[in-house]
Amino acid sequence: MNSQVGKIYAKALMMIVQNKHDEPDGYLSSLRLVDEIMSKDWMEKFVTMPNVSISDKRDVVEEISDKLGLNETLKKFMIFLVDNGRIDKFSYIVKAFGKICDKLYGRIAGTAFFAVDMSEDDKTDIKNSIEQITGKHITLDYKIDSAILGGIVVYAGNVVYDGSVRHLLNKLKQELSIS
Repeated sequence: MNSQVGKIYAKALMMIVQNKHDEPDGYLSSLRLVDEIMSKDWMEKFVTMPNVSISDKRDVVEEISDKLGLNETLKKFMIFLVDNGRIDKFSYIVKAFGKICDKLYGRIAGTAFFAVDMSEDDKTDIKNSIEQITGKHITLDYKIDSAILGGIVVYAGNVVYDGSVRHLLNKLKQELSIS
């Protein structure tokens, strides 16, 4: 439900941004900056408190917007969220807007799992290889997973690239059992 609400508002914001011929990535940077503030425990409590008036919530959002130097469109969007009782969905909106931007710019996010830590050069080579395969710019998170035994497993978008020793051994086992 929350992610669906986030998608709806993110699409609406994207339509506004594109109609203004503005750069969506600039909005995404600002949204992420605001999200850092909005995600703080005290702020989440404040925006969801029923006994705090909409006027007071508006004042806080306006002050945050002014201090961060947000453009007028983004400031109005945030006030719209406050007025409609949706400011508590801000993080979901930011995530959905980020996904829309990624799709628009041909980017995908992924995670690469290694058995042991890899050098920065190896990480760059893996990133470049996945970019060549997908034809898209990729942002990878790197994690160590000792269950892999050796090799690498990359989750990029909806696809898994499994170059782990376990996967190769399973393939070999299957091939030998067929023969």
